[in-house]
Amino acid sequence: MTKDGVRDFMAAEYTLSENYVHGLAAFGPRLKNFESPHSSRGSSPGLPAGNSVKRWLTVAERTGLIYLLPPFDGRIGRQLVKSPKIYLIDTGLLAHLLRIDSPQTMAEHPLAEKFFETFVVTEILKSWVHNGRTPDFCFFKESRGMEIALLIRSGGKYFPVAVTTKQHPLPADSKWSLKLARLGVKTGPAAVISTAPGAYAVAPDVVVQNVWSI
Repeated sequence: MTKDGVRDFMAAEYTLSENYVHGLAAFGPRLKNFESPHSSRGSSPGLPAGNSVKRWLTVAERTGLIYLLPPFDGRIGRQLVKSPKIYLIDTGLLAHLLRIDSPQTMAEHPLAEKFFETFVVTEILKSWVHNGRTPDFCFFKESRGMEIALLIRSGGKYFPVAVTTKQHPLPADSKWSLKLARLGVKTGPAAVISTAPGAYAVAPDVVVQNVWSI
C-alpha cells in the first residue's frame, strides 16, 4: 500500500474493521445502493450508512481492496440496473471471512456461486492489469432477470462472460449472452467460465472454459 493510501485510511471516518469487511463478504458481489442510506436496503450489518460508506468504499477502491464493476450503460429499451457491483479482490481474505477452508466447505457453502463469480471477475481483472491493459469491463442486469456477470468491451464490441460452478454447462447457461446480440448490442464470441474439465462449444460463438484457463 502506498503512503497516500495509508494516509487516506487514517483519515477515513470509519477504520477498516473485521465487522466492516464481514458485512461486504456476507453478501458476495453486491450492488452498491445509496439511494436510501438509512434504510435496511442500503446498508449491511457492520457497515455505516450513507456518505460514510461512500468515503470508505472510495478509499478501499483506491487501495485495491475492492473493485467496483460498473453496469452496462447502453440504451436498449430495457430497465437496467444502474448501480455498480462491489467485489472483494482478495479471494483468500474472502474465503477466510466466509470460513471456507476446504473444497468441500466451498461446495456446500450457500455463497459458493457468488464466491466463484468473485474469483473469476477479479482474476480476469488482474490478468488485464498485470499485462499493462486498461480493463473496460461492465456487467449486464435488467429488472426482468436477464443478467451477464461480465462484459469485456474491446474493439467496439462486448464479449460476454457467463459464470457458473457447473462441471457441464448447458446451452441454457449461455442464453443471456446470445440474447444480448438480439437486443442490438454489438457482441463478440462469448465464454462460459465453469469447473468443466475442458473447453467445448456449447452454442454458436459460445465456448465453455475451465476457470484455470483464464
